Amino acid sequence: MFNRWLLSLLLCSSSAVHAAITVTGDSDAASGETFSFRVQEAAMSVLSDSVGTNLYVAAHPSDGGSDTVKDFAVSRVSRSTNSFLPLTPQTTTFNFNTEVTNPLYDQGIAYMKLFNAEESILAGSKERPIVVLENDKTTLYMINNFTDSGKNISVLSFQKTDVTNNVLITTQNVPDATGAVTSGIVQIAAGYPYVFAAVGANGGSFGASGSGVAFGIIGQSGSFTGPLLLDAPTGMIGYSAGNRAAALDITSDQIKIGSNLASLGTIVDMVWHRSIDRCYIALQATGGAAGTDGARSIAIGRVNVIPTVKEVTDSSGKKREETSYTYQLVIEPIAPAAAIDGTNKIIGAVGSSVAVTAHKVREMFTSTALPYLIVQGNVGAPSATKKTVFALPLVSGNENVSLNGTIAAKDAATTDHFNQLNRFAARTIQDAATTTAQMPLSTDAATQVGGGALLNGDISNLFVLEDTVFAAVQTADAGQVPGVFYSQAMFAQDGKIKGWTTWRRAVGLADRDYSLFLDQVTGQFYTLVANASSQVKTVKRTEWTQGDPDSIFPLTQITNAYFSKEQAGVQGLHDFVITSGALGTQTPGLLDISLLVATGYKKVMLAQTSRIVAGAVIPIQDGDFGPLTAFNAGEITTTFPTSGSRVVGISGGVLDDIGPLVAAEIAQDGTAGSNGWLFVGGNNGVAVLSKADGSGWNTVSGLSDGLLGLTAGMSFKKVGDYSQVRKLIYDDQYLYIIMQEEIVRIDLTLETPGLGSVSATTIATTAGIGAIGSEGTFLDAIVSEKLMVFGTSAGLFRLSNGLDARTVDANSASWQRLETPEGVGPVRQLFAITQTGRMQDSARASAGGMFYALSAYRGKQQAQLHRFDVAQVTSGSIGNNTVTRIADLYMSDIPSYFASFGVFKNVFATDGTLFYGTQSKIPGVDAQVTQLLSRDATIHTGSNFVSNVVIPVAFNGTLLITGMIQNSATGTWLIAGDHGLRANE
Repeated sequence: MFNRWLLSLLLCSSSAVHAAITVTGDSDAASGETFSFRVQEAAMSVLSDSVGTNLYVAAHPSDGGSDTVKDFAVSRVSRSTNSFLPLTPQTTTFNFNTEVTNPLYDQGIAYMKLFNAEESILAGSKERPIVVLENDKTTLYMINNFTDSGKNISVLSFQKTDVTNNVLITTQNVPDATGAVTSGIVQIAAGYPYVFAAVGANGGSFGASGSGVAFGIIGQSGSFTGPLLLDAPTGMIGYSAGNRAAALDITSDQIKIGSNLASLGTIVDMVWHRSIDRCYIALQATGGAAGTDGARSIAIGRVNVIPTVKEVTDSSGKKREETSYTYQLVIEPIAPAAAIDGTNKIIGAVGSSVAVTAHKVREMFTSTALPYLIVQGNVGAPSATKKTVFALPLVSGNENVSLNGTIAAKDAATTDHFNQLNRFAARTIQDAATTTAQMPLSTDAATQVGGGALLNGDISNLFVLEDTVFAAVQTADAGQVPGVFYSQAMFAQDGKIKGWTTWRRAVGLADRDYSLFLDQVTGQFYTLVANASSQVKTVKRTEWTQGDPDSIFPLTQITNAYFSKEQAGVQGLHDFVITSGALGTQTPGLLDISLLVATGYKKVMLAQTSRIVAGAVIPIQDGDFGPLTAFNAGEITTTFPTSGSRVVGISGGVLDDIGPLVAAEIAQDGTAGSNGWLFVGGNNGVAVLSKADGSGWNTVSGLSDGLLGLTAGMSFKKVGDYSQVRKLIYDDQYLYIIMQEEIVRIDLTLETPGLGSVSATTIATTAGIGAIGSEGTFLDAIVSEKLMVFGTSAGLFRLSNGLDARTVDANSASWQRLETPEGVGPVRQLFAITQTGRMQDSARASAGGMFYALSAYRGKQQAQLHRFDVAQVTSGSIGNNTVTRIADLYMSDIPSYFASFGVFKNVFATDGTLFYGTQSKIPGVDAQVTQLLSRDATIHTGSNFVSNVVIPVAFNGTLLITGMIQNSATGTWLIAGDHGLRANE
């Protein structure tokens, strides 16, 4: 016992904190930084068999030369290492000539993208960086081959063919739309087997006549395996008058509306959308001067593959048919001019000299198997459109290939497709937006990523994975804090996006982040961080330990010391949010703060995790937590704020009678009430923290910064006579107590709940619900206004049509089963996704919410996830469409679960990108956290989750995992159990 206690103490007090490591780079880098020069371009592995394995970074365009960058012009760090490997040695094999000067050595890199070469017939590495040099923007280079140790590096440039002599032209240059050498590449994109380059006109800038999109191909063309520059308009390998780019300029019908554009900006972004094989070109466009003129900020590049069959005779005289292919690049509009009017269409507008800006475009393929385009920008000038991000549904599966990839009609139905074995193959929206009424609007809940503008500052970069958009803010607005923020999509029954969660902090580090990347296999984030001089020289990688010393580590250290392993550590972890000072996301009963509450054996701990300052959400970090102020007789004896402490521990008194505490809730006496209370519950009952007269803290002035509102004389008092409490939920003026065999509703506006005297109504008992029975148990619940949903040992149920959770009792209530097809029985956990981050808002927001139901049974060693769409009920009654199953399936006409962990899991958590399931220690298997991952490294309906991985958490002998949350204040992932807390920072 003493040795176990000593080990726990050492873990909590050790000064050797391994978190948020700084990846090492070149030897000249300053202490605490990765590189001695700046970096800018970066890309992450997306190969299906090695997703997230490698991060590539490139030297800042202006920092090349003078032996500054040397062989680190492009470098790579792998999952298993902590150091970047240089990929641009001074001498190399260049265009198959060995031991020659490397054109990439010591260069600043203007643009870099990764080319997926898994299927390429051109021998080389599986993933190959395509780069453009800052001092040579007329050439495309590819680092074609390198080993894991960085050796045997070869570089190729994109070349053309002499059509007459059928030989390669070795002069490296990229053409404009006239066939002349471009004045400069302004952006690139890559998607097997293609490479695209937006180019300026010879002798002019991008937008002038002659601008366009040059087009290359690798490993697909006849006798030349490439990389080859094709004639984009015809697809020919060699055009007699010289290969050309596809035209895209101020006169192009694909982007202008009415008269020619007044201008196109030279800042361009491009992305290859892998799920629909389209290249999107993001532009900064200004329309003509007439009131009927306009502009579109995005164009589409589509590759038209044209087969040619000819008869050939082999050497023996035998004839056969041989098929060759021509690859033609076609530039198409993202939406027809007829679908655009006014200034609310996001990517297009009509009006005199109207400006439309798309700063960045990213691909999204949702877990419901639908393609979307994520766009940073809006109608407006570049300086005014950097804080907004939108999601646009895309057409796919249409017989008219020119419509695929365009914006889909926002109210169009989805279509499911199946293969010959009736297995799910794809989901599509086939109807394009062709009229203004069909176009997604900037005011639609379904389009507004984050629910609106990101208030912290201009977005420096975007990262999209699965159902979630991450945005980095390098330089925050005055009073705000920089960092990485995320918003998660919510889905309707048919799988389409219906809304988004409010922007909230991710990663856990309030750094000046320029960009962000994620390794799905480990759950670890990479961030590119700027120093105080706004120079991006540092790459950090989060680690699963006790948190970062500059972030949440002081809190995990306090928690791990306060909740001992011998007493089962942290048995409940509860996040009370405020994610925005302007969008109504505050927990009722709190004032301008968020709170983390941990519960355990006979004790509870409150920690303030953020505060609102001048409208900005400021996370509490490092020393701002202050020391733990502990009270051991069930009573607070000091009035707060005090001693800089924002962490309070309370034990003893009534809490001794309740024993293990698993539930906690912040509540007040009605939406306009003046009393705020903390309720806790566990095996032997419920207790409330209140003053001697039963009043709580004053909700007008607290509970607020510094835990103002906690006063001397407050103590825990037992509430009613309850037992086996699973969960506490506060909604409207009611406290709902979810117990093993009974659910009770307490009206907090009646009697004196602060003294434990309550007006209680039994809503449901397991014995009174025939489908559950006296042997069954309640396991979890969601309450939102009229709606109640609960998970039980016998499955999932909701309150029946026309009823109201605020008024029913056990005699008047009836319950409707929600099917969990192909499930394994008990529904252990309900995980809600809402706009505000509060479960109680599932049915309140206009777009409603959604939730995951974890169906898991240890006896069968199975755990499966089911998903449900929740509609708003505040303006109507509960009906057949209030809670509907999201259309997840594997086989035609057979409803199914969304995903399977393959083994038992007791806790589920997700941010829409990472789908975690936890398992406590069992004989032969240590406690672990598993991340869902399919064979093709995607997470969507119809996937076989056969590649699920255990993430690397330093548990150090954990026996019991009790909870996993992403803290709303810092974005830190936290895992609770007998070990205390583990954090990913």
